Amino acid sequence: MDEHPYQETILLVDDAPITLQLLHQLLSGRGFALRTAKNSEDALRIARRERPDLILLDIVMPGVDGFETCRRLKADPTTRQAAVIFMSSLNDLDNKVQGFEAGAVDYITKPFEAPEVLARVNTHLTIQRLQRNLAEARDRAAAATRAKRRFLANMTHEMRPPLTVLIGYSEKLQGEA
Repeated sequence: MDEHPYQETILLVDDAPITLQLLHQLLSGRGFALRTAKNSEDALRIARRERPDLILLDIVMPGVDGFETCRRLKADPTTRQAAVIFMSSLNDLDNKVQGFEAGAVDYITKPFEAPEVLARVNTHLTIQRLQRNLAEARDRAAAATRAKRRFLANMTHEMRPPLTVLIGYSEKLQGEA
């Protein structure tokens, strides 16, 4: 993995401690800041505070399920930027489609394979990084455009009086010729 000045944060959300432990072991030592939550309420609270880049989210949890948690994350301006990957033993098409409709970017079925999880995590973090870079470049371009407009407005204002004098003299000289 490339070195980045920005440390990407991943929130792991699952009510099964063994799953959290496995994911934590898999992702530890790879330069990520890892956070964990055991239920929807904790996940939402942590996501608002930490603003993770990526959330690995279980669907079947007591209380609020992962689908609703994802909808709430996507409805909140402070958390909507996080990419959500569902991880679930629910592997039928209807659940996958429901996950994407709730706002997820990917879906991994349990039991998961470590190389697949790493590949998908890295892919979606790369997408997040590129989107962040694009937004920063867009902001820099907008700032440059504003500066150019101010410069041109100032130059137009400053050049108008001398040009008016020159045009006046030019017209006077043409009239004398």
